[in-house]
Amino acid sequence: MSETVRIVEVTDDLGIVADIGGKERTLKLCGIVPKESAKGYIEDAIAGKSVPVVRHGGKLADVFVPKDGGEIYLNGILVLEGLATVDVHISKILL
Repeated sequence: MSETVRIVEVTDDLGIVADIGGKERTLKLCGIVPKESAKGYIEDAIAGKSVPVVRHGGKLADVFVPKDGGEIYLNGILVLEGLATVDVHISKILL
């Protein structure tokens, strides 16, 4: 189930700091390894915005970007744009 959180910042290690219920929590994008060049793309897409996320455990999250009345899966778009690779190890744990 998704929850809407406000993204406070994108960290240098490409985590995201989200305001969740008034507390700042650092999350990692689930199932991918973003490249350093992805930081600007991630910031443009979500920094300072309220976006839907699905958290897996405490620190992993799938992030969605509202667009044209729907949502775009940020984790997947980063892979499609060549800005991240699939983290096979994490994907196996979650399946």
